Amino acid sequence: MICEQRGQLSEALFYTERAKQDASEIKTEHIRKEWLVAYYRSLARINAKKGKNKEAVKILTDFIDSFKEEEKFSFLLNGVYSDRALFYFYLGEKTKATKDFSTCERILLENKMPNDAFAVLYNNIAIFLSNSSEYEEALEYLNKILDVNTNIQFGAGGAGTFSDGKLNTGINDPRSRKVLETYVQFGADP
Repeated sequence: MICEQRGQLSEALFYTERAKQDASEIKTEHIRKEWLVAYYRSLARINAKKGKNKEAVKILTDFIDSFKEEEKFSFLLNGVYSDRALFYFYLGEKTKATKDFSTCERILLENKMPNDAFAVLYNNIAIFLSNSSEYEEALEYLNKILDVNTNIQFGAGGAGTFSDGKLNTGINDPRSRKVLETYVQFGADP
């Protein structure tokens, strides 16, 4: 994942393929399924970073279809649907993106997933809506994040939440001042 984030896509693809091979050797079914989810999500993200969003959608759609019989592991698909929603958005297919975000939220609710998962989902939806110039709706999802009781800033949520072990706050980013001013504009304490 670190190679992927750094744009080292050939290295990321190498490690992704290696992880898939390793997954076949895992005896515990649940862990093996988690590895496969991570593999297909990484493979789709690598394709998306190469500008191949249609291929990314196809990879995740095929994976979801292969997972249909695995009802007891359906909770693992929330991130897959969230990723596919973003790829649909990049393709201009807003209706499909909205449907996938709804499916992701349903999975989280049905499986009583941790609040951190809801915060991540609501953040993704807010970004999606903001990029669609639907600012009021985006603000509603940002407010939902504030209503969720979460410790995500401390890495709660298990391995992978912040897999490189540090939280990137962006505090030195020149745009952070504008973000803080926007929060104050909408009622946050200065």
